[in-house]
This record gives sequence, C-alpha cells and structure tokens, in this order.
Amino acid sequence: MSKSLGNVIDPVDVIDGISIDDMIGRLKESSLPDSEKEVASSHLRTMYPNGITRCGPDALRFALLRYDLTALDINVNISETALEGLRYVIIFMCYMSAPFCNKLWNLCVYAKSLWSKAQSGTESRKSIHPAETTKKALWNNEEKRINEIAVVLREMIEKSLIALSVFMPFVSEYLFEQIRTDNRLCIYDRYLVENELSSDVDNELERRMSVGLAIVSTIRSLRQQFELPNKIHLNVSMHSDTPMLNDIEAVICDLGNFFVTSYNSFQSPIKQTSLAVPVSGHSVVLGVELQTEYSDLIRMRIFAQLEKAEQRKRQFEAKAEKYEKLCMNENAKQSVLEKNRRKAAQARHVAMGMVDEIAKLRNLLHRTEQTSVMGSH
Repeated sequence: MSKSLGNVIDPVDVIDGISIDDMIGRLKESSLPDSEKEVASSHLRTMYPNGITRCGPDALRFALLRYDLTALDINVNISETALEGLRYVIIFMCYMSAPFCNKLWNLCVYAKSLWSKAQSGTESRKSIHPAETTKKALWNNEEKRINEIAVVLREMIEKSLIALSVFMPFVSEYLFEQIRTDNRLCIYDRYLVENELSSDVDNELERRMSVGLAIVSTIRSLRQQFELPNKIHLNVSMHSDTPMLNDIEAVICDLGNFFVTSYNSFQSPIKQTSLAVPVSGHSVVLGVELQTEYSDLIRMRIFAQLEKAEQRKRQFEAKAEKYEKLCMNENAKQSVLEKNRRKAAQARHVAMGMVDEIAKLRNLLHRTEQTSVMGSH
C-alpha cells in the first residue's frame, strides 16, 4: 500500500464509514507533495467513488481474519472484504444463509435440540442439521451415546465461542446467549486460561483421527471418480504400519459407508481382485474389493475414462506434430520458432502423461474383468 496512490485507509473509516469528500479533504491536509496529492486523489475517487460504507468493528475483524498469511501475495482490500463481513453479520441476524455464520448457527440449533432430548431421555429422528458422527446414535436412539455427545458438544461449543469472541464478539456473544444454560451467565464471565485445553487433547487420538478422516476423504473421492452411489457398501483392506484404527473404525466406516475387512502391514501385497488406492499425505494404502455387485459399474466408468484418455492423447500428439512442422520453417522469426518449440514440448508432455494414465486405466480394467470372471465361477 502507498499513500501516494491513495490506498492507505484508516481502520476507523471502515468501522464508522467516511464520505469521499472527507477522504479527499484529509488527503489535502497531509504532508504529501502537491503532485502526489493529485495522483492519490484520482486513485481515491476511482477506488472509493462513494466513500467507505460504515461496517462496524466485527466486519473489520472479519476482513482481517480472511487473510491467508501463508500466501506469497496478499490482495489487500479491507473495505470490500469488510463489506462482505457486514453482509454476513446482517444475514446471520436475519437467520439466512451465510457460509461461516450459518454453520455456527446450525450447529448451535442442533446442539440445543440434542441437549433437550438428552435431558428428557427421548430423541426425535427428525433432528435438523445433525453433526455427521452423531447420526447413528440419534437414529438408533442410543441414550448413553446421546448423553456423551451432549456433554462433548456443550464443552466444545462454549469454549469455541469464547475463543471466537476475541475476534468476532458480536456473533459469538449472540450465539452464546442462545446456548447458555444459565440466563444470568454472560460470555465475558468465562475465559480461557492459557494452555487450559492442552491437557484435554489426546495427541495420539488426534493423529489417528487425522488418518481416519483422510481415509474417508479418499473413499469419497473414489466414489466421485467412478460415480459410485453412496448406498453401495465397499469392502476395504487397510495396508499401513501406523497403529490400527479400531477405536475410531465405526465412526469412519459410517462416514464413508465402507467396511474394514482386515488390517495389514504397509508392504503386504494387495489382492489381485482389489483396487489399490493410496491415501494422500499418509503411509496408508486401501485395497478396495471389486465385488461383482458393483464391478460392472466400475468397469463401465473405467472404460469411459479410458476412451477419453486415448482421445486426449491423440489430440495432443496432433498438436505436437503441428508445432514441430512449424519449427522446421527456416524463414520464421527466432521468437516465433521458440514459441512453437515451447508449445510442441508442452503438447508432447501432455501426450506422454496420457500414456501413463492409459496404462493405469487398462490395468484397472483388467482387474475388474478378473473379478467378474471369478464371480461368475
């Protein structure tokens, strides 16, 4: 940001709002040279033709929270992002859809419903906005599990809102008032002591859950890739040297609708009738059994992808040949020749990538055909 470009703004202006005339007036009173004042004034009128709308402190905090601090480049536009935050806050107060606030709202509504049912000892199967890992307990009316969920949700939501209140007090205070058990209790009556939560964290369980969620994500990606309906139950063998996931197996199997048939070492071979699927970011490989009930469906999807890959390979081979012929023109400019060589190399690279993809798809197709033959016997 640069004062000479007129894009330095006071955070108070985002909170209280300011007209373009007041912005220009303040610029004229600055110590910038007259030439830079003219440039800055022009940029201000371009960027903020109507000034800056009053957004309030929560919206400004929202804008600051939106920054990706790990990014190499940051597109700084506080006023526009703050306006987005203002819209979220307004929409949230009207109980409408807003990506972040709406998720918090839905979670609190669901938690209140579950707490009331846990206290009364009854549970409705029509609960709205259920957290994924609580569905089975609710549907099966497991009273003990429901009470456990209620306690965990109470602890988690209250402490999360207290932590969030530092950055977004408006939203967090409103939600805290909705879920508090004591009407005399205020969010500012509670505070988190440094490292208060560290003793409650089971790091080993966190690591296992991270692996489990990665497995669920892999299974879901596989379903999407081959367009397998969620209702189809998959049998999966686990190949990994990490600790077994017995304690969280039921949770991840419910989330991914699959069944773990066996736990094996990472180096152990996968059955010829199973599809090897690596789990990204972890030393885990899944052996998805290609059962006859859905092997025909997978074979159809693989065959369609194989045709697309072969067509793409032919297209880029043709492009490569086209640009390679253009490179043989000795009368062309050097810059044009370099451009054509670069395009030819890129096309060849894509075509070679398709060769590997085609080989993988043919191998998968062969495995599904083996499964089909074995199933027929």
